[in-house]
Amino acid sequence: MIVDHEQRVMEASQDDIILFDQYLAPAMLASTNSTHGVYFFDNVLCRVEVKSALTKADLRLFVRKSKAVSELKLSARPGRDEPVFGAINTLAAFDTEVATGKELDYLREALVAEGVDPVGGVASMMCIARRGFWLLGEADDGTRRWKQLRAATPDDPLAYFVGVTSNTCFAQRAARLGIQPLGGGIGLYLDSPYDFVD
Repeated sequence: MIVDHEQRVMEASQDDIILFDQYLAPAMLASTNSTHGVYFFDNVLCRVEVKSALTKADLRLFVRKSKAVSELKLSARPGRDEPVFGAINTLAAFDTEVATGKELDYLREALVAEGVDPVGGVASMMCIARRGFWLLGEADDGTRRWKQLRAATPDDPLAYFVGVTSNTCFAQRAARLGIQPLGGGIGLYLDSPYDFVD
């Protein structure tokens, strides 16, 4: 369960992984021996929804949950100038029933159907192991667009998903702490073979 400072609650499900920073705010009612806990939204950096075999219905549910998470509020101090964002919503699947080449189309359709801007950032990554990795990024003209990994090996999608998630969490933690650290996440050690998808 994720709760924000205005007492709004997002119930996580068994297929969610919550990446959090205990130094920003401690987890409550959580232990190393349990998968259950209550997490303050201020310390949640990323939510990963995991599916064994992704369906179109799963995409709609992912978007609904991501939208609920995006509506939670950080308790940032007044007058803060640094851009600080809420938790990043990502999707990882081991397999899918979705037709090859239609994965991003169906995600964008699900976003639109739920009243969410497809490039607004409510959902920012999707990985289907051994199939593909899609990431919301910034184009040269400053607009946000989806891009797809140009994979060299079948294992690349999952490796890049982990790397980009690491970078994102590292950057979010630094922004929330108001620091400019050296380095970044493990994704800095990966090249960037992406193609923008229209």
